[in-house]
Amino acid sequence: MPILGSLASASVQSFGSRGLVPTGSALYNSVFDSLSAPAGTQFQYGTGDFTVEMWFYPTSISAYGSTLFRQRGANYYTQRYLFLWIHPNRQIFLQVAGNDYFIGTANLCDLNAWNHVALVRRSGQIQIFLNGYANTPRANTTNFSDAVVYNVMFGSLGFSTDYFFAGNLSNIRIAKSAYYITSFVLDRTPFTRTSQGATNVQLLLNFKNSTGLATDSSANALTITNSNVTYSALTPFSGAFVTPPVVNAATATVTPTTLNPNSADSST
Repeated sequence: MPILGSLASASVQSFGSRGLVPTGSALYNSVFDSLSAPAGTQFQYGTGDFTVEMWFYPTSISAYGSTLFRQRGANYYTQRYLFLWIHPNRQIFLQVAGNDYFIGTANLCDLNAWNHVALVRRSGQIQIFLNGYANTPRANTTNFSDAVVYNVMFGSLGFSTDYFFAGNLSNIRIAKSAYYITSFVLDRTPFTRTSQGATNVQLLLNFKNSTGLATDSSANALTITNSNVTYSALTPFSGAFVTPPVVNAATATVTPTTLNPNSADSST
């Protein structure tokens, strides 16, 4: 009997669902490109919790490094700020004024590939999550309270073309909450105001199409300033991906015996 004949009751199981979502990204292809949001209470964290996260696809890294996110006032040297960037060695580094120190990731990002980064402050501890890996936290209680001077910018320092970003950014989100705690498996679905456990979202950029490239989907509906950034269909969600189910392997040991069959005998 053919072997499939004994599997009449078996079913074929798919290996997860195909993640195909029509979103895009912001393409940075010159040293003058940037996206920024205006200063305001939405970026006033005080000493409380916050999360800044995004997907990024770096095609190269400048000699100094490449800016992912910076939040600062008009005077970079005297006011409190946050500066998150890619080091030339592909670590992600954070500089925090007030304590004025650098912290870097133990793992590296990849060039010409999508990476996820989240900067999280929870209960006085600040931490970088790179591609789901929780790097070592460090104490931080910097008081980001003078909201009127803090605007945020992505892909550029703003006052200098050093640390320019080259590549694509997608799904940028800032929230006044800390929703990543330990290392996690990356969620390949576009960000919303509540996905991945987010709450109190202050800024949300999904880059759905060229018309909505710089549209804030948070409840604040902030006006985004776009300097030379263009739309790209490249997205961390466009490729097929699957979440395989657990596979349990069954084994059997067969010990042969010596048979002396007659013409009318049968055996299985």
